[in-house]
Amino acid sequence: MFNENLMKIVNNDILLSLVLGIVCTLIIYFENKRTKTEYSNINYAKNIVFISFIVYGALYLKNTKIPIKESSIKTGEPDF
Repeated sequence: MFNENLMKIVNNDILLSLVLGIVCTLIIYFENKRTKTEYSNINYAKNIVFISFIVYGALYLKNTKIPIKESSIKTGEPDF
């Protein structure tokens, strides 16, 4: 049961980015509690959205095949 749910999250880029955004924001929250720094809840919601977009963008770039033009570089004697 747990493995099935975990695989659903791992295979879905949107769910994975949302879960990683929440985990990273929880780490920030507990670090701020440890250092006794106070932030409003809206700042944590912004962190979740911002981190999720960054993770989703990285996953999108990883999964997208970007064509790279090959060019030949001539070294040595010039051909006029």
